[in-house]
Amino acid sequence: MEMKITERDKKLLSFLACAVILAGMVFLAVMPLIQRGAELDDRKMELENQQWEMEQKLSLYDSLKAASERINKDLAEELQDFYPRMGSSAVDKEISGIVLEAGLQAVDMSITIPEEEAVCVPYPLSEYGAEMAGQAENASGDGANSMMNIYKAAVSLKAGGGYEKVQALLDVLNRDYPAIRVSGFSLEKLESSRSIGGVDLQPGDYLVQLNLDLYMSADR
Repeated sequence: MEMKITERDKKLLSFLACAVILAGMVFLAVMPLIQRGAELDDRKMELENQQWEMEQKLSLYDSLKAASERINKDLAEELQDFYPRMGSSAVDKEISGIVLEAGLQAVDMSITIPEEEAVCVPYPLSEYGAEMAGQAENASGDGANSMMNIYKAAVSLKAGGGYEKVQALLDVLNRDYPAIRVSGFSLEKLESSRSIGGVDLQPGDYLVQLNLDLYMSADR
């Protein structure tokens, strides 16, 4: 059976061919634009996320900077109570004088002054402790910070006498000497006479072992 293509069929085939070619051209031209638009949307979202992260970091930086400035200001005020940096003989003279004013005599005194700056670990539940912990976390630290130009002398001594004098010594250290911290002490009531460092103690007297931290600032 022989098929004849009429003029009408030829026109229809020509129209279909043009439609297919046009559809192909549209597909080839539009699809890259659609893909490019999707890529731009993804890039826009990525940039928005980066902007948000940057804003969060800037906000945190401003907060930490303000906290650091406040801490430094308070620290500068506290330094006014610190001793100037001094050697073992000057520390010995200062502590011996304080003990002597309380009516006691310091014996068996040991003084250690490291060359390194003092290290401070703030009380974690304090305002400063929380702020410093936040800074340490963001800096991958452990919360311990060296205190610039601040040094600590560790002093160990013994003193003996009546209970009232020993109590007066502890009170005056805590009340009148903010740069001296009592880091530890032990108290013993003597049941017999004892001589310590040339000091004669009687039964009923008290022997106190004191550990003190004396803070000094190189900026004083």
